[in-house]
Amino acid sequence: MTMKMVGEELGVSVGTVRVALHQAGIQVRRGGFASHRDEGRTLLDDLYGDPKIVKVLTRHGVLVPEQWSPTGPFEALAPLPLPTGLVTELYEDVGLPVLHMSLLLGVGQGAVRSGLKAAGVDMRPKGQDAPWTTRRRSG
Repeated sequence: MTMKMVGEELGVSVGTVRVALHQAGIQVRRGGFASHRDEGRTLLDDLYGDPKIVKVLTRHGVLVPEQWSPTGPFEALAPLPLPTGLVTELYEDVGLPVLHMSLLLGVGQGAVRSGLKAAGVDMRPKGQDAPWTTRRRSG
């Protein structure tokens, strides 16, 4: 089933389905045509496999786990409140979307958006692919 079909079946949004799948570590193929390059890779593999992302996380004291799992309601992987330099680098310099930042930082998307707002970062228009996502799809 597609994420849209699952969402319709469960009465939730596609975004909710996508987050749940990523948090469960289930492989999700990239949009568009299937590719042999996608087999065996997850979004988290690609995020933690990006040296630029790992450098930013390490520099800002974000826990880079050996085995990723969703955080609980009273824990996060990043220092709280989210440092403005951290969210700015991940969003503007690395080009991550908010969803990916929330997975890496162990916080909700609302916390990431609040951190970006506090940092004075201009948000990309809704529906526009993040630069990191575009690079991932093309590479």
